[in-house]
Amino acid sequence: RVPARMTLTRPRLTPAQQQRLEKGLSYFAGPTEVLAGHRLKCAFACVLGHVPTSDELRQLVGSDPMASGMTRGMFRSHMASRLAMVDAGTEARVLYSLFDPTRKGYITVDDLQRVFAEALPAMPPASAADVFFELDTHRTGRLSYHQFEMLMRRGGT
Repeated sequence: RVPARMTLTRPRLTPAQQQRLEKGLSYFAGPTEVLAGHRLKCAFACVLGHVPTSDELRQLVGSDPMASGMTRGMFRSHMASRLAMVDAGTEARVLYSLFDPTRKGYITVDDLQRVFAEALPAMPPASAADVFFELDTHRTGRLSYHQFEMLMRRGGT
């Protein structure tokens, strides 16, 4: 029970976070559809930037994440809360570590293709390479953390 003086508000999201939430919601065909299985994983990855573990999915939807699912409203509410808890710097560091797990200090086209193959298996490797070369404005074949962070701040996820 909420005290009379307290009001519940939606978490405040940055424009980039709102954009990512909307991308995740695009996996729903309509307002009453329930997402489960692979499509739920894809929507989750689209919003939070990583493929969810089985434990994360179990926390979201219950005992069998591949069979049971989430409604659009449940997904929006949960993802907005998760996004609101993460500041931009933390988010960029976490995402960068997915691309550079050995901490070499830069991302290569192979790193980008590896992550895209895991998170977006339908995307052809050539498309991932095209994305990389578009982002590699210095034409070094490497993306530094600074370049990655600037991209994140502009909402380029």
